[in-house]
Amino acid sequence: MKTKTRLKRKSVDSGFEDWIRSSKIWEKRNELSKKDPSNLDFREHQILAQKIFEDGYPIEAFTVLHGLIEIHLNRLWQLFMATSGMFDEARTIPKPRSYSDLTDILYEAGLMEQETHQNLTDFNAHRNLLSHNLFGNKKKQTAKQVTEKMFEKGLLASGILPILLIKFLYHETKKNPKLKKVLKSKLRITI
Repeated sequence: MKTKTRLKRKSVDSGFEDWIRSSKIWEKRNELSKKDPSNLDFREHQILAQKIFEDGYPIEAFTVLHGLIEIHLNRLWQLFMATSGMFDEARTIPKPRSYSDLTDILYEAGLMEQETHQNLTDFNAHRNLLSHNLFGNKKKQTAKQVTEKMFEKGLLASGILPILLIKFLYHETKKNPKLKKVLKSKLRITI
């Protein structure tokens, strides 16, 4: 006689899994700088920027994190533009925009809240201050505590960007069932 066996399903807590994954990356953060930057994922870039900052290279850390943020701002912008038209017509991918333009456009479009916009703006202003005062041309001095605070603002804002992207896609799929089908069939994303 056959007996039925039940398989226990493990409950999946994506936040906990991400924390475990991030912890593993953090433990091996010294190896991140040896990897090809194009092979690093979002979390690895964030952790690499943190490591560079902790190693005493704030300009380089701001540059790495600034690049990561700008890439994700452009992704959100491109999705916003792609969903603003009909899916039946072919559309060209919009040209990438600058960091400061994107923070203003996405904020004005209602895709990010005021606090994230302010954190991104403050981070960019401090990055510009640090990077344009190179080679002994120190026109403005910055306190170490201010630099640390601005870097933390950038880390916080960069962590919000993937959430904003998912939030945007979720709301768009509610308005546009065609988008939901496209995401499911072509990108294998279920929302």
